[in-house]
Amino acid sequence: MKTIFKDISNRLDLVASLRWVDKDKGQMNFERPPILFPAALITLGVAQAQNLNRTLQAGQLQVRIRLCFNYGGNTSSITPQADRDQSLEYYDVLDEVVSQLQGFSTGEFNALERRSQQPIPRPDTHTVEEIIFTADFRESITP
Repeated sequence: MKTIFKDISNRLDLVASLRWVDKDKGQMNFERPPILFPAALITLGVAQAQNLNRTLQAGQLQVRIRLCFNYGGNTSSITPQADRDQSLEYYDVLDEVVSQLQGFSTGEFNALERRSQQPIPRPDTHTVEEIIFTADFRESITP
């Protein structure tokens, strides 16, 4: 998993507008999150696995990216267009992240596929969007 984490974080480093890429360690649970915005927080997991033999498993990798922004902005239809456009700029970052990860693969995993993308409601001025990607992979288990 360490190699996969490095591959994903290196790929996200190509998104110029991101100022922080890290493992999700609950940073957004603080009143003042200890990150730079916009940020991408990564969680890796195995959604399912199946033994191919005693030391080899086929599985489905799950990559959760939480994109974090330090603004809420005004997005109502009566907001002046320039202000509204600025408040919606986080969608551009979302699109960049999806473009970098959709179809990305390495020798460790097959092409990533976006499975879902949802906003995470928050009671503060932060905006968080969660994107989940999956990919098939094989892993050797050494006894």
